[in-house]
Amino acid sequence: MRPRTQTLPPFVKAGTISRRIVFVSLLLIVALCLAVNIAWAGNPGEGTTTTGQPLRVQIVDPVLGQDFVPGTPITLTGQAVIGDLNAPANLLYVVDVSSSTQEPVDQDCNGNGVVDAGDNLNSNAFRGDTLDCEISGVIALNQSLASSTVVSAGVILFAESAAAADLNPQLAGIQPFSLLNANQNSNSTLDLEEVARSLTTERVGQFTPINLMGGTDFNDALATIAQTYQTQTAQQKVAYFLSDGEHYEPQAGPFLEGPTSPLATVAQAGIIVNTYSVGGNGTGCGATAALRKIADRTGGTCVEVNDPSKLNTVLPGTRPTGIDHVELTIGGSAPLSATLDALGNWSAVIAACATPTESIVATVVATDGTRVAADIRLCAPSGLKEEEEPTAPANQALRLFLPVVMREE
Repeated sequence: MRPRTQTLPPFVKAGTISRRIVFVSLLLIVALCLAVNIAWAGNPGEGTTTTGQPLRVQIVDPVLGQDFVPGTPITLTGQAVIGDLNAPANLLYVVDVSSSTQEPVDQDCNGNGVVDAGDNLNSNAFRGDTLDCEISGVIALNQSLASSTVVSAGVILFAESAAAADLNPQLAGIQPFSLLNANQNSNSTLDLEEVARSLTTERVGQFTPINLMGGTDFNDALATIAQTYQTQTAQQKVAYFLSDGEHYEPQAGPFLEGPTSPLATVAQAGIIVNTYSVGGNGTGCGATAALRKIADRTGGTCVEVNDPSKLNTVLPGTRPTGIDHVELTIGGSAPLSATLDALGNWSAVIAACATPTESIVATVVATDGTRVAADIRLCAPSGLKEEEEPTAPANQALRLFLPVVMREE
């Protein structure tokens, strides 16, 4: 009996592997891997802005493996930053306590819709004055960030002179920073809020009393910012600078902008200063205003808050420098805006697992238009258990193993 033989195409030599079959199979593997890599953008995601800065976004919670009832609301959280994710930060709340902040009075500083005792945040003789509204804004901003465990904050008060407040009731000397949610004396008020509520005209009462002189000197406030940050190594250094007026030149001398000025020192140290012109008598954020110059020189923003009672919403609504917004798409849906805090933490409420194969894509959009995305898939496709869902390895591409059929004589 003659053995059965198989006739191979002309390009296959007996006893050899088909190079064309291998080549075609490799092309198929590469094409599928590329397709998978597009589908799995990865979490976190990273890109570069037009100015060469790293732009990053991540989805923090929830993660694959949690159980969800399809259609129930869940809160998605994450972070979007220019720089490093989860980087420690030091904040400074810089508050004008000059005598002009005693006016006007009877403003709804705490935002509850009525003017009452709750608007006298520092319990002095002036209910609902501009300083009360500044204090309310600082407290609201601090509370909006208080869940962070890598952020510390301090308070600087200024008039004709400036000083860093003491944030620790337990240690001797001026301790200029504390964790946002610290409560060292175990009372009903966070340490930073307790210090903020002790701000009165040209004075702070806690935890070490400090008295200032009258007037308004932006130079000294900036010098104190630079000095207070000297011992801090955190990557992010951001100040929130509130004033109801302008640098008072006849008393404090000219506002300094030269290469050896306090403003230049702050800028060279990489400290971002966001400024706020508070009240109808503020000098605003015009091109020649000192508050605008401070923000521009340090990479911050200048915001006009004509109604001081709005500070408790304006301050927490401050966006991180360079970040415009974060949007979410769920399974290809129309973009949904996420809430974004001053440090780039974002959140949004979505319906869990509305469709079984949906992916969740978080996209950060920088002010220059650069877009970077991160994605996850919380819900297993139909017929799979959650733990069986395909997941992307560290290089964000699935490994596919396809059999290559080879024929020999």
